[in-house]
Amino acid sequence: QDAGGVRIAELDARTERAIDRGLRYLAAAQHADGSWGGSYKCANTSVALMAFMLKGYFPDKGEHGEKLDKAVGFLLQRIKDGGGYVGGNMYEQGLTTLALSEAWGMSRRREIRDALKKAVEVILRAQSRSGGWRYHPKPLDADISVTVMQIVALASAREAGIYVPDSVIEKAKTYVKGLQHSSGGFG
Repeated sequence: QDAGGVRIAELDARTERAIDRGLRYLAAAQHADGSWGGSYKCANTSVALMAFMLKGYFPDKGEHGEKLDKAVGFLLQRIKDGGGYVGGNMYEQGLTTLALSEAWGMSRRREIRDALKKAVEVILRAQSRSGGWRYHPKPLDADISVTVMQIVALASAREAGIYVPDSVIEKAKTYVKGLQHSSGGFG
């Protein structure tokens, strides 16, 4: 526990070994194009990439660096091919934006920043009048879980230095707060 009263998770040796086995499995399961998974490849690739980065591995650096660089390359190509939209659904868009925000924070490769800007632009254009997002990149409707994924992605992009208007975040917060029940839950 730190001085502010926040508990900090400490991983025991057994948990560390399990994480390392999981990462070795992911490294072996990566496809030749740099992706992971069968369906929703951008989402799977983004989550795998973040798993490595959370453990301190980064694209083009040290152990797993080449594999992670291929994963970033896969995501960059999907953004390029889709004009900023990775396809699939807005969950994938949010996860890809989040993963690239984290990668940009560690690498400073210009092509990551440029793709990240395009991915963020898609999210910004897809925000509905109510302030939320839905499964497709059209500002027609909103869903709380899709909206929260976009808020996390935009917050990470903003932290990485990508411009995200305050009005977009405020509108999203208003939407989410409007879905809170008297019990305190959301839905």
